[in-house]
Amino acid sequence: MQVFASAGRIDSANVQSVQEQASKVVSGPVVLEHEGGRQEISAQQLGEWLRSEPRTVGGRTELAVRLDRVEIETYLRELAKETDVPGRNARLQWTEGQVQVLQPSVPGRELDLDAAVSAIQDAALSDARVIPCPFVMLHRVW
Repeated sequence: MQVFASAGRIDSANVQSVQEQASKVVSGPVVLEHEGGRQEISAQQLGEWLRSEPRTVGGRTELAVRLDRVEIETYLRELAKETDVPGRNARLQWTEGQVQVLQPSVPGRELDLDAAVSAIQDAALSDARVIPCPFVMLHRVW
């Protein structure tokens, strides 16, 4: 993997650190686990999302490695189409002063995009590459 240092003077220790981080990101897949199964983000896909950017630290220019947030969000929005579950309100019937539950309510869930993006970014730089898919529970009240 090549890392190009073109944003001012970048010392060799920083270039080596960026190369190590980039290698870590593409060292294997990140797996999201959810009730419906597992979704694997391949090392190749992670590599396509990989970005390096210059930043100034203490008056020096350094490179930083990150995964492109927009790319991850686009991926997760497609995953959410398969994993989100809409909530359902209860169906009730009022008969002679008594309430009868015809169908109980069912809470829904939707993928927590911000938490999922952070979890993927963290997992890509760690050895813990299997992570639970974060959901938010939805409770509909009418």
